[in-house]
This record gives sequence, structure tokens and C-alpha cells, in this order.
Amino acid sequence: MGAKMEWYKFDIAAYRQATQALDCREHGIYRRLLDLYYTIEGPLLNDLRRLKQELNCRSKYDHQALINVLSAYFILDASTNHYHNPKADKELIDYKARQEKNKANAHIRWNGANGNANGNASAMPIQTDIHTKKQTACGYLLENGQKCEEGHSFWTRHGKGNGCSKHGPF
Repeated sequence: MGAKMEWYKFDIAAYRQATQALDCREHGIYRRLLDLYYTIEGPLLNDLRRLKQELNCRSKYDHQALINVLSAYFILDASTNHYHNPKADKELIDYKARQEKNKANAHIRWNGANGNANGNASAMPIQTDIHTKKQTACGYLLENGQKCEEGHSFWTRHGKGNGCSKHGPF
């Protein structure tokens, strides 16, 4: 299993439009439920005691707000006994697809398209030989003889004075 989800896209305008009827307490509970949903990367177990504990709902008003939010924004799947949020489910599907695509691209980068160990990982300058590739002052990674996007050439003098022809040594 890959890394856990640490952030999610939040569309402020869409959220405000969809939650106009919520009071402040319900907004807080809804956002905490979404945070929990994304943190566990899936639906919420239908266990009100556990959800109240997880969200720090202590008063009878918190409890009622939790019930209101669950009934308005989540769908209880009786077969699995979990609450689903359709928008969050879509975001998680998109997130996992991007994660798999990124994993495949990293594999190709480091191992090559045919699976050998001679992949092209030149986009990672920290991992490269510092004597053949340099980050120029204008921000471009160059090898001897190459030119950056601004047309500056890379130069070196026997390991001394490496730099961009326009911006000088670095």
C-alpha cells in the first residue's frame, strides 16, 4: 500500500454553495468528517459512539449536529454498514488513479521502459553526478555542451568555475 493521503482538493465555492444551510457547529463536524474520510481513504463505519469520540463531539448539540450532517451529506450502505460521501468517493478514486500513474512513471524513470536498470532519471539533479550535470543560476540543468532554454551554454574549466555562459559560475 502506498503513502497515506495527506491533502485533498477543496473547492471553496462549491463547498459554500452545498453547505449554505449548515450552522457553525455543523460546518465543523462536516469538515472533520471529510478529514477523517480522506485520512482513512474510505467510508466511515456506522458507529456513532466511535465517530463522536473521533470528532470530539461532547454535547447533545454536537451529537444532533453529527446526525444532521450524516443524514444530509452521507449515504448509509446497509450491506457494509458504512457511510459514503459520493464526492469524497470520487476524489479518492481520482487520487488513487493519480497515485498509480505516478508510481508507474517513477518505475519507468528509474528502471527504463523495458525494465532494465538504465532508466533516465535525469530530472532528479540531487541524484546525478555533480561533475557532469549542474544547476545553473538561471535554473536549468545542463550537461557540457548543452544550452538552457534561454540559449545559454554550460561551461566548465577542468572542474573549476562551472557555470552558465550568461549568469556565470555557481
